[in-house]
Parts: sequence; structure tokens; C-alpha cells
Amino acid sequence: MKLAVYIDPNGALTSLQGPGTFVVFEKRDGEWCWDHGVPFSMPPNAGLSEMKQTLAALATQLVGVRAVITTELRGIVCATISSMGIGVWRSEGEVFEQLTLVELAIAREKDVPPPEPQKCGGSGDGSGGRCGGTRRHRSCNCIGC
Repeated sequence: MKLAVYIDPNGALTSLQGPGTFVVFEKRDGEWCWDHGVPFSMPPNAGLSEMKQTLAALATQLVGVRAVITTELRGIVCATISSMGIGVWRSEGEVFEQLTLVELAIAREKDVPPPEPQKCGGSGDGSGGRCGGTRRHRSCNCIGC
């Protein structure tokens, strides 16, 4: 299993909102081993085209990563990573401890069936809502919150 953490220059978990490094770890023989690092920052005042290019380049560096651990769940980088099928987990603390906690949480998720779809804006009684569509309600992926 590969997991990535987003860290600041001091090696502490940080928010995806600023510059940092994605450090990818792979579990080998029961130990978390460094795989590779991906320095990352969104160019200041980037237009949509430049943002897309930056995020597309990031996607190629995170192939095979199951989840990213960061301190905050918001913003275009978070949404893009999630849309790539990579889980985004909010946590704080020592990196290797967080890798293990997220690994355990992912293992537990396998045993939990997905929630039933509910109508948008509905009361849960099947009467529907204004949009008439369905959505799956999800809780945020966070450790210790």
C-alpha cells in the first residue's frame, strides 16, 4: 500500500493550501519506506490553464497512492486529488504514526458497506428534494476529529 503525506520544510504535516512536498511511502515487510518526494506549490496568480497543468503533473507523480494525509480538507488541490480516486485524510501529529492510523482506518472502511443514497434536500422519507437527484452522504476522512 502506498500513502502520501503533505509536509512543510520542517517535516511536519501541513495544509495543501501552501507550498510543501508530497512524500510517498510504501509499506514493505511491515515497515513504512520512503518511495519518493514531490515538491509542490500552486503558482501564484495562476490562471485555470496553468492550474490544470500543475495538477495534471501532480497526478502523474501520485500514481498508485491510496491516500494523502494533510492537515486540512479544502481547496482545489484537495478536490482534484479526491477526484483522482485518492482518499484525502485530515490529521495532525507525527508522520509515521499518522500513516499507521490511516492504514488501519482504510482497512476498517473495507468492512463497512457504502451508505444508501438519499434524496437531495429530502427528509429521508423518499419525498425527494428540490433537485430531484440522489447523492451519497459521506463523512470527512479525519483522524481524531
